[in-house]
Amino acid sequence: MNEALSTRPPGGSASDGSLTDALDALDAVGHPRRGRDERLWAVAELLEEDEEAARELSRRFELSREEVRGHLEAGRVALEEVLEVPSTGRPTRGISLCVLDWRELFGDGLARVARELLRGRAVALLSDERWPAPAAAIYRSLSAAGFEGDELVLVDGARDAELAEALGERRVDALSASGSVERIRRLRHAAVSARIEEQCLRTLRCSAFEVGHELAIEESARQVLRAAFDRAVTLGGQLPGQVALAYVPQRLYSHFTGVLLELLTASPEACQPQPQVDRQAARRARAAWVQGLDEGATMISGGQEDLGPDELRVPPTVFCNVEPHMRSARRQEPLPVLSLVRVS
Repeated sequence: MNEALSTRPPGGSASDGSLTDALDALDAVGHPRRGRDERLWAVAELLEEDEEAARELSRRFELSREEVRGHLEAGRVALEEVLEVPSTGRPTRGISLCVLDWRELFGDGLARVARELLRGRAVALLSDERWPAPAAAIYRSLSAAGFEGDELVLVDGARDAELAEALGERRVDALSASGSVERIRRLRHAAVSARIEEQCLRTLRCSAFEVGHELAIEESARQVLRAAFDRAVTLGGQLPGQVALAYVPQRLYSHFTGVLLELLTASPEACQPQPQVDRQAARRARAAWVQGLDEGATMISGGQEDLGPDELRVPPTVFCNVEPHMRSARRQEPLPVLSLVRVS
């Protein structure tokens, strides 16, 4: 990574520059161009056809072509949800910083940028230096759909110090960012200090699934397993939204647990160790196993004690008999560890 950030002009290669240069390029924006919604409808298809994005996903996470297709199609779903909400009011001038965490990949990342473009703003899209490929793929698809240099600029890297400086100079009208609790806290402080009126800051955490009346037990169990362990959905527990907790009513608990275990046992793929990017994943997974067992939960799948400290493939693990008061029922870090929480 070069010390200087680089911007990518539409249709061109990377050029040396900085976030300041990117904002200079966007400052000339006047009234928002018309037809942004029409152009955005074409973006999802362009993203799905992006062979470079597909190869990078396949290489990094050892996914099959079919699994990769699921990720790229997620961009279409997320974008359609944004476009189907009717716009209100007149377009807003100004510049928005869209700061992506790579774990949002193509769906949430594309939706984040699309919302700002639909509001009428020019967008400085900042990639995540840990893995710039998702932001680059989003940028390629937007550029191919006709979003040009006075509407959209890609900046390689997202250093918080430069972001804070740009916010402090009052050159930015909105901030849309995602990331860890610590990063969002820093960016929120910088945005408030700069009196940025509109913020969209998202902390990336794992999520929960509530087992209820709307789905049959077997279908609920299938959805939980897919959201928790399917490689093409979770990339080994790295995506925000990965299900780590399933809240199960007491009266359904035994039935649901039995069905879920049957489905897990019958699915060799779901039992396979999952690729991780976080090199602390093995340590964190082992800590989660120890915590669950110490609290009295029952490990019904996974938990290999011989997991090496630098192992980048972590086996899916399921705990049952997890009560709401346990720390295991409040875990937030994404890992391939599922806790079935008994609720009244």
